[in-house]
Amino acid sequence: MGLQPITATFSCEDTDNFPNGESAYFWLDPENKASSLPDFIQVGITYNGIDYLLQNKKSVEIGPATLCDKSGNTCKSPAIGQTFSLVYQVYIISTGRRVTGEGKIDDNLKLSLFQVDGQGGLRNGTAGANYNLFITGLNRIRTMACVPTVSISPSEINFGDIPAGNARPGYYEKTRPLPSPMVWSSRVTAVIADRTYACYV
Repeated sequence: MGLQPITATFSCEDTDNFPNGESAYFWLDPENKASSLPDFIQVGITYNGIDYLLQNKKSVEIGPATLCDKSGNTCKSPAIGQTFSLVYQVYIISTGRRVTGEGKIDDNLKLSLFQVDGQGGLRNGTAGANYNLFITGLNRIRTMACVPTVSISPSEINFGDIPAGNARPGYYEKTRPLPSPMVWSSRVTAVIADRTYACYV
């Protein structure tokens, strides 16, 4: 599930005396809380068409934050601050792993997706010192455990005798066309609040 794209504008200044300039980064999961999500769900951001799962201390470069103020062969301090806009998107996916705890997520989970900061990492080594994007309300998401059953008719295809001595990697000893017509059906069983629901396709 991808949420609506978000456009944000940032203004950066050289507050830490980097006259040569530096880039700005998304520092993902700055509070190291993504690990508290249940195994059946993952959260991340999409930037420049690339998906990034939340991973503590992982950084994504987003462009120049400050630039060198050149004077002869040197850069004067402070570096020249930059203002830039960018578009990103938050996504939430199901991992397909076993649903636990009736598919519920902690009511009080407030997840910091990223902090915008320089190349040295989190400002003062602390989450919250610069711009942070938080997501709440994940407890409103409900997932359910599904048990799929797929059946194909006919369920057997006769290949005849196959000599064991001819077996080798990458070699097809015999092939058979699929019978026509071939019928398949599927049944998904979901358990919600102790009730069982079935869907046939």
